[in-house]
Amino acid sequence: MPVLSGKNRLKIALLLEEHGLLTPTELARLLHCTQGHVSNDLTRMRSHGLVAASAEGIHTRYRLLETAAGRIDAAVRNYNTEETIIDDELLRCLIEKRTASKGPAPGMPEPAGNQERRSAPHLQTVHHPLP
Repeated sequence: MPVLSGKNRLKIALLLEEHGLLTPTELARLLHCTQGHVSNDLTRMRSHGLVAASAEGIHTRYRLLETAAGRIDAAVRNYNTEETIIDDELLRCLIEKRTASKGPAPGMPEPAGNQERRSAPHLQTVHHPLP
């Protein structure tokens, strides 16, 4: 089972891709889950070569490794098929935001409506910003 098949780990990867360095506490706040749950997911992601950690004083910040992009593309493709209904609003927003900024993952058609959003940026909304 691929490491990014879990919704929470995919959300972590997408948040790190969007924000850069984040602590487990910051991720837990954004994901509305416990820090322990996020730490367990980050440990698994780190062991699979998706993230790296750096200590800054008493805090550990995580960042997405460049080699993770292809695996994120594959995971987004799996969640973005017509047969799959994304029932997680944060995950849906993160995937839509990624697709709007980077274009569809290789091998995927562009979602309907993206052209309108690109031509009317004032209609875009920002979901779950960092405090």
